[in-house]
Amino acid sequence: PHFVRPSVKDAPLLLCQICRRWRAIALTTPQLWVSLNTDQVHHPGLVELW
Repeated sequence: PHFVRPSVKDAPLLLCQICRRWRAIALTTPQLWVSLNTDQVHHPGLVELW
C-alpha cells in the first residue's frame, strides 16, 4: 500500500484524530492553530470555518 508521510503542517488535525483526550488537548492549545494549511479545492468549508 502507498503511505503518505504526514506533514508537520498537518499536525493539529492529526492530533485530533488519535483519541478523545488528544483531541481535547489539541483543540485547547491555541499555539497549534496559529496557521492552518489546507487544500481549498478539497476542503472549501474548512477555509470558511477558519
